[in-house]
Amino acid sequence: MFNELRALRGLQIGFGLVMLTVQDSFFERRASRGDVNRAILVGLAAMPAARTLSLLLDGPPAPVFTTMLIAEWALFLWLRRATEPVAGHEAAHET
Repeated sequence: MFNELRALRGLQIGFGLVMLTVQDSFFERRASRGDVNRAILVGLAAMPAARTLSLLLDGPPAPVFTTMLIAEWALFLWLRRATEPVAGHEAAHET
């Protein structure tokens, strides 16, 4: 189990580093979601989705992991909302 946790931590760190390198493209306001935006959101949704599936199949984990699950879903929903496509071109330049 310890090696699995290391692998998952490494995966999350790698995903975070990718996110840092493409953050400008990710947060760019457009009329529709770009490929980078979609890929990052899918990756961000995969982690809490896997934890939710585990919760349903294996039962409730320790409270700290339940807290992490809630935080991961909140982060995903916040980033999804923060990068929603804009209706018009002039709205893309608002801050």
